[in-house]
Amino acid sequence: MRVIAGKARRIPLVTVKGMETRPTTDRTKETLFNMIAHGLCDCTFLDLFSGSGAIGIEAISRGVKKAVFVENNPNAIQCIMENLKKTQLEDQAEVIREDVFSALRWMEEKNSIMCLWIHRTTICWKKRCLLILQNQTCWKRMH
Repeated sequence: MRVIAGKARRIPLVTVKGMETRPTTDRTKETLFNMIAHGLCDCTFLDLFSGSGAIGIEAISRGVKKAVFVENNPNAIQCIMENLKKTQLEDQAEVIREDVFSALRWMEEKNSIMCLWIHRTTICWKKRCLLILQNQTCWKRMH
């Protein structure tokens, strides 16, 4: 896994060991950033359920002002920190070790783009995420 574009282009990233997280493929990242490229410049990018941090790191590399990584898994937090150091993007990042649902209740950033990959399959879980997101004032919905 690597950073695709921007100032950290081609830098390889480490992934979280085990089956708890699933890295996003380069093709999927490229598609996502092609869709949202016009809105990246002056925003804060919220990378929820961050895993290795690859999506938020890609966003910083492509020009966002700041990325906030929200992750609860200690191994994933360590991986995010290592990747930020490796790409030298620590100054534009904030890593929050907290449950996403708790973090969303107090987090409100102006001009933010929220990236939420929902890997869980239960309808109840997805509905809970959407309910929280509906109460946020600053987010762009991604499909």
